[in-house]
Amino acid sequence: MNTGINEDSAKPLLEPLTRREQEVLELLAEGLTGSEMAERLTLAVSSVRWYVQQIYGKLGVNGKRQAISRARALGLLRSGTSILAVISGPDTVEPSLPTGTVTFLFTDIEGSTPLWESHPQPMAAAIQVHNAALRQAIEANGGVVYKTVGDSFQAAFDIAPQALKASIAGQRALQAAAWNALGPLKVRMGLHTGEAILDPSGDEYTVSHTKNRAARILSAAHGGQVLLSQECADLVRRSLPEDITLKDIGEHSLKGLQQLEHLYQVIAPDLSKDFPPLASAMTHAHNLPVQRTSFIGRQAQVIQVKELLRQHTLVTLTGSGGVGKTRLSLQAAAELVEQFADGVWLVELAPVVDPTQVTQALASVLGLKTGGGEPLHEVLLDYLHGKQALLVLDNCEHLIEACASLANDLLQTCRRLKILASSREALGVVGEIPFRVPSMTLPDPFHLLELAAVDLFEGCACSANAPAPSGPIFR
Repeated sequence: MNTGINEDSAKPLLEPLTRREQEVLELLAEGLTGSEMAERLTLAVSSVRWYVQQIYGKLGVNGKRQAISRARALGLLRSGTSILAVISGPDTVEPSLPTGTVTFLFTDIEGSTPLWESHPQPMAAAIQVHNAALRQAIEANGGVVYKTVGDSFQAAFDIAPQALKASIAGQRALQAAAWNALGPLKVRMGLHTGEAILDPSGDEYTVSHTKNRAARILSAAHGGQVLLSQECADLVRRSLPEDITLKDIGEHSLKGLQQLEHLYQVIAPDLSKDFPPLASAMTHAHNLPVQRTSFIGRQAQVIQVKELLRQHTLVTLTGSGGVGKTRLSLQAAAELVEQFADGVWLVELAPVVDPTQVTQALASVLGLKTGGGEPLHEVLLDYLHGKQALLVLDNCEHLIEACASLANDLLQTCRRLKILASSREALGVVGEIPFRVPSMTLPDPFHLLELAAVDLFEGCACSANAPAPSGPIFR
């Protein structure tokens, strides 16, 4: 009877099955339905379907009948022998995933989609070389490949130095591999260390900030490049392999992350080290400080301020001292960073006493100096002319006239510039839109726990004796 399996059925798996996939395969061979398998394994039916598709992909088949026949041809369903024993050997136990503080190594192939589209068969062969090289490098250094998505690997390590060694070994193996006509595939890698928690099945990690950061670091890299986060770099620096160094490539704004990411590149004498600028949102520069407290009770005002800035060139937040003008302006500016290609720049005017120093304060933030006797005011206007930037002038109330004069000159000359000011009173510039920042709502004794002011007070009290968080927390 024709089962749809040809003479290539004895070829090895494209990738080994995970423990959960092995369990699903056994139940599939027993003839259980998706619902029955879900009940047996305590999984959602959608999860079972996903595992089945993973099995089909690794077996190189398109359906249940083919999968069972190919599994039998490979000896994966022999009576009395577990699938794990057949794949890994009788004395091998599948490694468990590390928990707690984990170092993640994420990889993928640069430009793989066009290669698949134009050269599907050579690419399929090249992928097997790629998979074997990376899996060997990861497992030989104590890592566990817990997930593959297309040509991407996600691996976890108990300790960061082993993850670093695996990344270097992987790049070296890829460089030395015997490739077909496509030539060597260029693989980018990202490493990050942080807290990780397993999902109920034990085969995957729950979605977390740690995994998100690892993915963003990977996405910033180029093929052949290995990038590390600050956390990972700190852990490996004292135990670097011989001839391996870390190149500090500075802080970068990565898509979707509020805080700048300090990145390092692995430098090895036998690997590529010269790459273009990172594929990150580096054009969205800013000097906004990291906020150490939660942002509470102002979400509606943030939306209003952002909308006003979209429509007008100068918005001034007004209100009494301590009402929260500065905090509101910083939050609104932080959420607008990606909309200003030439940056968002905070100018703190509270320390400035002399009105003639307002221009100097802004020039210092932008790194501008006079040269050749040209007035600083003209240097500033010339620099900002044509730039798409947002200036945040904080605490203008004691320098109203100087701030108003500077804002007026800037906005008349620099058509793509916007200014967000904070002051106890409006600047009085033509075209200015004042926005009065309201006080937090007065308490209702029957709903105190729902009040933003109480929430803020509670947060401040809790953080008074606690160490400062590593980054901003917004809710």
